[in-house]
Amino acid sequence: MNLNECNEIADFVVDNCDGLYSPSDHIQIALYAKIHQDFGTLMVVRDKGDIVAVCRWNMLTPTHAKILDFIVRPDFRHKFLAKNMFIKAKRAMPQLETISFQRKKYAMRYRNYLLERWIKEKSHGRKLQTTNY
Repeated sequence: MNLNECNEIADFVVDNCDGLYSPSDHIQIALYAKIHQDFGTLMVVRDKGDIVAVCRWNMLTPTHAKILDFIVRPDFRHKFLAKNMFIKAKRAMPQLETISFQRKKYAMRYRNYLLERWIKEKSHGRKLQTTNY
C-alpha cells in the first residue's frame, strides 16, 4: 500500500465515520492504515474503484478479533456488506470464532459475538472488490 492509498483510506474514514474522527485525525488514521496493512488486519471494500467500507481489527487470540473500526459509506449500509466481509475474513482466518467491537462512541460497552451469527444467513447484493491487506 502506498501513501496515496493510506491517504485515500484516511479521507474515507474521516468523511464517513459519523463524527467519531475529525479532520485533525487524518495523519493518525493514515498511519494506522499502513500499520494494519503490514499486519494483515485491514480490509477495504471498493465498488467501481471507490472505497465503500473499511474495517481494521486486532487479533487478541487466534480465535478472536477485536474490531477497531468498521466504517461503511451511508449509501452502502444495510446491504449485507458486513456479512460478506466477515465471510471473507473467516476464509482468510479459519480459526476465527468470535468478534467484538471497540466502539469509540460507547467505550464501556463490550460483548463477544460468535462469528457464525454474522455469516449464517444468505448474503445478497452485487459483487464488490474486497482487498484484504
